[in-house]
This record gives sequence, C-alpha cells and structure tokens, in this order.
Amino acid sequence: MGNSIKPKYSKPLPQPTAIYPNVQRRVAFWCIGVFAIFLRLLTLPRRCFNKRQNTYLVYEPYGMGDVIALQPFVMALAKSGGRVIVAVKEEWQAIFPKHDNIKLVSANVSYSKYRNKKAGLLKSFLDTARALREEASGAIGLDIRGDVRSICLMYLAGCTKVESFNRYFTANDCRVPFGCVSHRYSIDRAAIRFELNKQLLPKPAEEKFTPPDLSHLIDPATEEALEQGTIALVPLAGWSGKEWIPESWASVIASLKDKGHNLAVVFGPKEREQAIAAIGGAEAAANVQLKEATTVKAWVNILNSASYVISVNTGPMHIAAALKKPQIVIEGTSRIPLWAPANSNAVVIHYQNGKEIRAIHQIDSNAEYSRRVMSKISADEVFSVMEKLLKKE
Repeated sequence: MGNSIKPKYSKPLPQPTAIYPNVQRRVAFWCIGVFAIFLRLLTLPRRCFNKRQNTYLVYEPYGMGDVIALQPFVMALAKSGGRVIVAVKEEWQAIFPKHDNIKLVSANVSYSKYRNKKAGLLKSFLDTARALREEASGAIGLDIRGDVRSICLMYLAGCTKVESFNRYFTANDCRVPFGCVSHRYSIDRAAIRFELNKQLLPKPAEEKFTPPDLSHLIDPATEEALEQGTIALVPLAGWSGKEWIPESWASVIASLKDKGHNLAVVFGPKEREQAIAAIGGAEAAANVQLKEATTVKAWVNILNSASYVISVNTGPMHIAAALKKPQIVIEGTSRIPLWAPANSNAVVIHYQNGKEIRAIHQIDSNAEYSRRVMSKISADEVFSVMEKLLKKE
C-alpha cells in the first residue's frame, strides 16, 4: 500500500502523544476490564465445548468512518474462507459488499452515541449480546477497538476466546487489563485506522487485505450525481468539536463562487437547517446547492460525482478518501495519522504540534477547546490549498 494511501499535511506531523481521560473514566475502564476477566472465567465451561472453527465475531458500534475502516479487515477474513459475523449499525451495513461468508447483524448500543449515552445503556448492551449469541456462540471475538465494553459483549455473546489491542487507542490510551483476552496486540501509532486492524488478521487472510473499496455502491445511472465540475463541501460532523467556524465556511464559499465554481453543501438526513447554520446562514446558502444524502449509497454517488471535496474530519471524508477524490480536510484535534484520510490525493490542514495543540479525547467537555483549535485554520489557507489543487488539473 505504501504512499498510495498517505495524505499530504499542511504541517509536519508531531510525535504521537498519549491521550488520557479523567480519573473517573480511567477507573470505570479498569473496573469494566476486571468484569471482563470475571466473564472470561465464568463462561469458560460453556466456551470449551462450543467451539466453531474459522468463525469470527467483529463488533463496531460507532460511526460511518469507523465502519469504512473496518471493511478491509472483514473482507480479508471472508475472502480467506472465514465466516464473519459483523455487528454494526444498520445504516452502515451497505458498506460491506455482499459475500456468502459475511453475516451482518444490527448493533445499536447507547454508549456509541455522542449524546444521551446513558439512556437505556444496560438494556441496549444486553439486548445486543442476546441478539448476537445465536450467530456468534462458539466464534472467536476480534475486538478491533481495544475497548473493554466490546470484550465483555463478546464473552456474553458466547465467543470462545477474544483477541484485542493492548489499549483503547481509537479514542484514548486506557490500557486493556492483562487477563481480559487471550492475546493483546501492540499499537502501531504511525498507522492509518484501517491499517491498524491488520494486526488482528490470521496469517492466511493477510494477503487479501486491501484499502477500503466502495465501488460496489457506485451507480452509473444515479440521480444523486452533482453537476459536472461541482466542488462538494461537508461541514457537519457527529461531534461538534470537529466543526469549523461558520464565518470561515462563508468566506471560502464566497471566494470559490467569485472564481466561477459550482458548489454543493452535502449533509445527512434531516440536517438541512444545521448545515445552513454551519456555513454561515442563508446568505452563504444562496450561493450553493443544498444536497441531502439519506443513505451510504447516496453519499457515495454524490461525492463520486464531485470534482473536489472539502470537509471536516467526519465519516463522509472517509468515503471521499476511498473514492480517491482530490480532497481537503480541515482538521482540529483528531488523532492523526490514525484518523487521517487513506488517500494520497488528500491534503490535511492542521495545527497540531504535540504540545499546546494536540489530539484529545473527543467528548462533550472537550468540544469548546477543539473548536478553538479549528478556528486557527483560516479561510485563506483553505482557499490557497484549493487553488493549488485546481492548478494541477
């Protein structure tokens, strides 16, 4: 894969730094880890007599970008002959091409939401474990997050053993306690997210491992396509700390419009008003096409028809990367290169230096700090990078 997936950065990347949440969250993580050890011992007799060869459970309860990063891992397992039970949210299941060895199961636990995490937490967790048990009992659990909650769920679902990373690196650096799982893999801090998963693959599957591919969702006859030459703008993200300053979006829109470019602001279901506010209001919205993407397939076909994509670090950014679109990513405090686009046609504009500006745990209490970091990126910087990309045509 090499340089074919590595984006360019506006500034050199800092040395990787650790992210530790507050003491309360660390204690909770450790306590859940101890509970995972208890579950491992408690379920041992049942698991010893219920083993299924070459069957795997993979669980990813989070967003679009997480699931796109998971796709190569699942496809490599399936193509090498493994039967894979994949538990993801129903709205992201189209990311996986149809394959006889893949069984998709819906996962919708409340802790994976940015808001209202605690509402129905235990019930949603146990309901998911119960729903998985019929398919996953006797399987090997492969936890691609380093998340003790996922490990607990896999034991409750009947996995004979669970393998994981040694840290919850996708969000912070909480360590997975020794004894939780049969094997803990060390983290490669220089890897892009989808590459990281490769460490958990059985040897026969490694040669089947390739970057994310969404070509199965491209429809040449789609009615979702943008007008030829349109630049797509994606201003919204699941976490408000990732969103750029509305005045800066408005300035970029005005500058590109002055140069004669067609622009489209693309957003998810029922996000029209939120998207208008994110780009600076009605005046900026009057200069763009407002395009709602209601499904993953719609996102793929809209962004595939764009000439360029400018976005914050959000799920659709990873769609543009998988499609190898020329793209600009306005980056604040996500962990990079982990969450960078896997695309050599991408430019990531950021101010991280590993000291006063660094990657942080993306929770509500940190959103204001992250927005301040985002505000350091000027509209002129984004417009300047865009002009350089246009000159390469």
